Amino acid sequence: MPRISAFLSNVLRLTVLLACLAGEEPVAAQESRDRDKSPSQSTPVAGEAQSRYLPPGGQPSGTYKLGITPRNTDTGVQILQVAAGSVAQRSGLEPNDMIVNVAGYQVGLVGGRLYDIGDELAKRVDSRGNVSLLVRNSRDGKLINVPVQFTSSLWSISGEIAAADRGNPGPNAVVTVRLLDITRPQWTTNAIAEVSFSAQGRWPLAYRMDFDPSLLQSGHQYALEAKLVERGLILMQTIPVAKINLNTSTTRSNLKLISTGIRPTGNSLSPSAQITQWYQQYLGRPASPREISAWESDLKSGGSLQKVQASLLSSSEFYDQQNDNPERFVNEVYTAVEGTPPSPELSQSLRSDLEKKPSSRQQLVLDLLKKHESKPK
Repeated sequence: MPRISAFLSNVLRLTVLLACLAGEEPVAAQESRDRDKSPSQSTPVAGEAQSRYLPPGGQPSGTYKLGITPRNTDTGVQILQVAAGSVAQRSGLEPNDMIVNVAGYQVGLVGGRLYDIGDELAKRVDSRGNVSLLVRNSRDGKLINVPVQFTSSLWSISGEIAAADRGNPGPNAVVTVRLLDITRPQWTTNAIAEVSFSAQGRWPLAYRMDFDPSLLQSGHQYALEAKLVERGLILMQTIPVAKINLNTSTTRSNLKLISTGIRPTGNSLSPSAQITQWYQQYLGRPASPREISAWESDLKSGGSLQKVQASLLSSSEFYDQQNDNPERFVNEVYTAVEGTPPSPELSQSLRSDLEKKPSSRQQLVLDLLKKHESKPK
C-alpha cells in the first residue's frame, strides 16, 4: 500500500507539472490573477464589443468618485456619510448601506487584503460611465443591485489666486478652492467640488478644479470660494465669494484673497479671534462687529467660550446649512468637535437623542464638547 500511495502522489505531481508547462495553472492562482484584471484585460463577453470598456489599466482611482465616506470591512465597504449632490446620493445610496462588490468583484477586506473601492471603480466602470454595485440595503438587510452612472467627461475651472497681503504663506499653509451652490443664502457651505494644494510659492498661485457637470442644476447660482489655512486657522479668504457663470466645459476665473485679521501667533487665540475663527469655520462667513461685541459682553458677564462654540454649532444658521437634515446635522457637529465622523451606531444614537427633544440642539452640542474636553490629551 505505501508503494501505491507514493506512486499516486508522484502521478499527481507530474500532472500538475504538465498542466503548468501547458500554460494552465491551479484554480486558486487563476482566480487571483482574474481578480486583479480590469474588464478590458478579461475575455470579452460574447456579442459585446470590447471597445465598451476602458483602455487596459483603467483610469486613475480618483477619476470616479462616489462621494462617500467609506469604512472597509471584511464584508464590504460600509458607507458612513454620503455627500450632498454626489453620484452616491443620485444613485440612492444612504449611510449604513454596505457595498459588497463592484461589477461582481468584492471590495473592502478580502482574505486579509484591501481592495479599495476607488481602484475597483477605475477598473470596472465602462466607457459610458456605467457600473453596477451589489449593495446590502441598511433599511431591510436585503441585497440589491444598484446601477451607477458617472459622467464620462469632467468640466474644469482654472485661474490664478492673488492676495491683498503680499506676504508669502508659511511652509504649512494650504489653499482650498470650493465651488458653492449659493441659490439659497444659507447654503454657504454647500460645496459641489473642491481642490486643496500647498500654498508654497509666490503669488499669484495657479489652480485648477475638475467637477462633474451633472451636479449643476438649472436655475441655480454658483460661486467660488478660496481660503488660505495654516495650522487650522483661516488666515485669508475671498470676501465675498466670487459668483461664476458655468456655461461651458472650461471656465477661467481669477480670485483674490483678503486677510481675515487672524495670525498664527503661538498655540492659542484671543477670545475674539477664536470666535471669528468659528464663524468662518462653521458658518462660512465673517462675524459682524456687532456679533463680536455681543459675545465679548457675554464673556465679561461670566459666559464661556464653550457656550459660544455650542451656540454657533446649534444655531439655526448652521442647521439650515445641513438642509434641515437631523442626520447630517449630528454627523457634521460630531465631525466639527472630534475631527472625524461618528460611527453609524453613534450617529444613530445622537439622532435618536435629537428626535426625542428637537429643541435640545444646544444641549446635545454642549454634551459633545464636554466629553471631548474630558478626554486625555
